[in-house]
Amino acid sequence: MQQVVSQLIAKRAEIAGYVHDLERRLAQYRADLAHIDAAITLFDDSVQVDAIEPRRPIQKSRYFGMGELSRCCREALRDATGPISATDIAVQALTERKLDTTDPRLRSDFILRVARALGAMKKQGQVRQIGAGKGSKWVLSDR
Repeated sequence: MQQVVSQLIAKRAEIAGYVHDLERRLAQYRADLAHIDAAITLFDDSVQVDAIEPRRPIQKSRYFGMGELSRCCREALRDATGPISATDIAVQALTERKLDTTDPRLRSDFILRVARALGAMKKQGQVRQIGAGKGSKWVLSDR
C-alpha cells in the first residue's frame, strides 16, 4: 500500500512540475503578445489587435526536417506501381527510419502527418486524391 502511495506522490510531483513550467511559459507568451500588440498600435493605432485571429502553431516533427516529409511522399508515390494510401506511405517512412511500425501511437502520428502533407500537396496541384476518407489513395499529378 505504501508503495502505491509513494508512486502516486511521485506522479503528482511530476505533473505539478509540468503545470508549473507551462504556467511560466504561458506568462512569458502573454508578455510577448502584449509587447507585439503595443508595437502594432504604435505603427497603426487603427488596427484592432483583439480581432486578429490566432493561428494554430505548426508542430514540428523530430523525425522529419523541413520539406523532408513531402519529399518522402513524392518518392513513395513515384516508386509505387499504382495509387497508394497515406498509411502505406507512413509505414514506408517508419521502415526507412528503422522505427517500430507496430507502435500504434507512432504509426498514428506518421499517418496523420503524411495525410496532412498530402493534403497540402493536393492544394498545390502536386498530387491527386482517389476516393475520400481513410480509404483514399494518392497518385502524382500529371502536370
